[in-house]
This record gives sequence, C-alpha cells and structure tokens, in this order.
Amino acid sequence: MSNENLSINAYSKTAIKALAKQLDTGSQLNVQGVEELTRAILAGKIRVEAHADNTWRYEELAGDVFNPEVNKDLCPKQLKREERNFKARIQRAGVWFVESSYWTGRSWESIEGISDNAIGGFVGADFFGSGYEYQILEAALIAYKKQDLDADGYVIDPLRKAVEKVA
Repeated sequence: MSNENLSINAYSKTAIKALAKQLDTGSQLNVQGVEELTRAILAGKIRVEAHADNTWRYEELAGDVFNPEVNKDLCPKQLKREERNFKARIQRAGVWFVESSYWTGRSWESIEGISDNAIGGFVGADFFGSGYEYQILEAALIAYKKQDLDADGYVIDPLRKAVEKVA
C-alpha cells in the first residue's frame, strides 16, 4: 500500500540533499544505494526525524577537544574561546538524536523489526554531513523490505491482508 497521503518531512528532504552533497564531494557512498534511499523517502516508505536529546552530557559531546593537555599545538586561549562558542551553540541550537522509521501500512515504526536506526548527540544540524545519514536510512529500508510487499514494492496493508484471509 502506498503512503502517498503522507507528506515527506523536511528532515528527510534535507537528508536527501546531504547524501547528494556527499556524493558530489567524492564520498565513498554507494551511488545506487543513495538513489534507492532517495526513492524510498520520496515514496513514503522510510523517513528520518530529529528529537530533542535529553540524555546528553557535556563531557560526552566535547570529549577532549578543548583540553590543552591533549591539544598542545593549539593556544589555550583559543581553546577556551572555542569551548565558549561550543557551549553557546549548544544553548542556541540544542542537542538532538536522529531516528529513522519505516511505514507499516498503518503507522510509522522505529522500534519493532529495526535496529541501528538511531543516533544521538548532534548539536543543531550536525547530523547532516556526518556520514550517518546513509546508515540509519538503510536500516529503515531493510526493515521496510522485510514486510509483505506488493508487485510495485509497497507494503501490503496489514488490515487488508487480514480481510483477504477471511474472505
């Protein structure tokens, strides 16, 4: 069953653009895989969304990036300035986790039948261009394809399938 009545969310559209940009800049992504993911998003089979990440800790986000002991080649004042800017960016843009899901014919699914489809700790829109776009969208498409599909590659509505069995 086609999911044409649902609109494609802006985050999914931006993921398509990010994948295309990575291909343009010589990334080692699978061209056919990117094309298949793009078609699946546009057909309403898979999507990606961002949600506020409420589990993040500053130490995990920053790591040792601003530690002068580790970054001896950088001026300590510069590191302090960059750390202040990073903290301000966190406050301004927020921290997000990104999750892909697939259409079941009735609803979007991001837990059952899918794995490796979520990652957190992105400040603002840092997910785009991170290299994780392909991975989490591919996880959703793999889960989508595990369902019963019609001849056109669309999921068969579970309710329709149940009614057909009764008849």
